[in-house]
Amino acid sequence: MLSALGINLQNDTARKTAGILAFFGLILLASCVLIVAFETHFDRWLYESKSAAGVVVSSAKDARDDCGPKLEQDLKQPDGASEQATADKEGKLRIIAVWPPTVRLDGHICVVAAGIASQASLDKLKAAVDVKDKEVVAAQTAFDNAPADKKADFEKKLASAKLALAEAKAARDQPASVEGVALFLNGSRSPLALGALATPAPQLLSYKFGQNPDASSEDAKFWRKLLGGKTDQGVASFRIGLSRSQGSTPEIERKEAIKFRVFWPPVVGLGALSVVLLALAFAIFAANSSILRDHALSNIETAEYNDRIARAAAAADPANQALADKSAQTAQVLLACKNASTKDDPGGCYSLGRTQMALWLWLSIAGFIFVWLTLGIYRNVITEAILVLLGINSVTGLAAVILDKDDPKKPMEKETTKGFWADLMSDGEGPKLHRIQMIGWTGILAIIFAWNVVANFIFVEFDAYLLMLMGIVNSAYLGFKTQEKVPAK
Repeated sequence: MLSALGINLQNDTARKTAGILAFFGLILLASCVLIVAFETHFDRWLYESKSAAGVVVSSAKDARDDCGPKLEQDLKQPDGASEQATADKEGKLRIIAVWPPTVRLDGHICVVAAGIASQASLDKLKAAVDVKDKEVVAAQTAFDNAPADKKADFEKKLASAKLALAEAKAARDQPASVEGVALFLNGSRSPLALGALATPAPQLLSYKFGQNPDASSEDAKFWRKLLGGKTDQGVASFRIGLSRSQGSTPEIERKEAIKFRVFWPPVVGLGALSVVLLALAFAIFAANSSILRDHALSNIETAEYNDRIARAAAAADPANQALADKSAQTAQVLLACKNASTKDDPGGCYSLGRTQMALWLWLSIAGFIFVWLTLGIYRNVITEAILVLLGINSVTGLAAVILDKDDPKKPMEKETTKGFWADLMSDGEGPKLHRIQMIGWTGILAIIFAWNVVANFIFVEFDAYLLMLMGIVNSAYLGFKTQEKVPAK
């Protein structure tokens, strides 16, 4: 297995090397987990940048503290005679400014928007107050000039006019109503919406993105669909848009894009390095153990097993010279094996069924770690298709073990490995089509799986036909395996 990498280790050295690599791999993985778990405590250190690209925001408090001073000038009313002021009063939605230019996926984005509501409704309320005020003045004049016997009637009219004026002022002075404003990213409506004051004046809207750990949630589905294939070194660029309606398109969209820091590459790099170290440790361990072999015995254990079987058979039939010769032969093999440096090396050839199980084990673990470290998703990540595929591989591996199981009453045929890939593709007579077929389709599905995890942050849902195909391929492998011959001695 390791010869292709130029690694040739003795058993003891191999186990020590695998242990060291596994130790450092687990340390790096634990470091990534700690960073992800406690990243809110050192957001400034990890994510904030004072470069020309802008400041990376990571919490609600940071958003308010950073956005307020930065956008203070943009919150001022435009000159009443300007085109902008006229458009705002007409209720034409406008994006004045966005901050910061770079934001984390679990941070805030601040948008200064104007024209959320027209000035017409406010002017109508003011005009109503002016009308009622004039009616009060007229009623007061009429009351003052009325004859004594008519004073009571005019007094009632005056009181009614004053009450109407008070109601009009209350309507004018009450807080503005709330208008829902939805956020759009690259023309796609996000799950985020805020209640903004229904006024034409500029106002600050602060949208909290957040990370939902549940892959089945609408938020997680939106972000994975939006970010899939659009990240470059952990950063994606998006245009900001707003809409007051429930429509699927934005009313207004800002031309300048902002940057989304989806993940911090060094953290993902540490995670990838930890997986590589753990995989390398497993490869070294597998090359010097029976974990991926057809049987679990070492060379010395196989020789002892065969010697014990041969001696028992010769003792049961002392007159049989062939059995006596066989016993003497196995005794010589055992003696030679005891003096050989390879006595503790694993016996048997590499098993295709067990290797397939190991491949999907590592792919699923590495994929889960990647999705967790990037988007913070760790619930409902595993799909039904992956579970079915893992089930097919597990059944294939189990069936292969049963088929490879030796008869305890017969000597064990000594298998000589021809190398990792040669063992996977061949039986005792050479390469076999059913084995190459299984390797080919397993490799294709593994590439599709890895690509979707890295590019789209998802565990791909293989369709029913692909799963049926893998079931047929694995069944064909097991069927032909019953007719295979062991490698030559």
